[in-house]
Amino acid sequence: MNECEQSEKISAYHDGELPAALRQEIERHLEQCLRCQAELEELRELSASVRALPMPQASPVVLARLHRQVDQLTARSIYRLMEAGAAVAAAVLVICVVALSRQGPVPSPAPAPWEAQATYGASVDLASGGPETVLAGWTVQDLGNGEHE
Repeated sequence: MNECEQSEKISAYHDGELPAALRQEIERHLEQCLRCQAELEELRELSASVRALPMPQASPVVLARLHRQVDQLTARSIYRLMEAGAAVAAAVLVICVVALSRQGPVPSPAPAPWEAQATYGASVDLASGGPETVLAGWTVQDLGNGEHE
């Protein structure tokens, strides 16, 4: 076991994972430290041994079975997600319906003066409204009896 404080960085150096400045620092250290040199050599030999091993090959039947299983898992996950989304939507709908049913009827806004006169025949002072109300009142009166106020 290497007791050098730099030994923890030797594996990262071997794998090319260090930034340039730290890589240069380790290279300077390796020139002086026999323990770290030995550890680096062991890592290189181990990597060479692993590269020399034959790569296992799966048969087409095994690959097809694996692909089918992955596709089935993916489809099941999507269906579960859709079921959960539908359940949440249904719960929100039920909550909204219950909340709206507890509110009771919504009162209608009072009609504008010209609307009251046009729909209910009410006698309303149209001059007290804005220009649009006055214009609408004249239109209603014209349609009703052909006269202006």
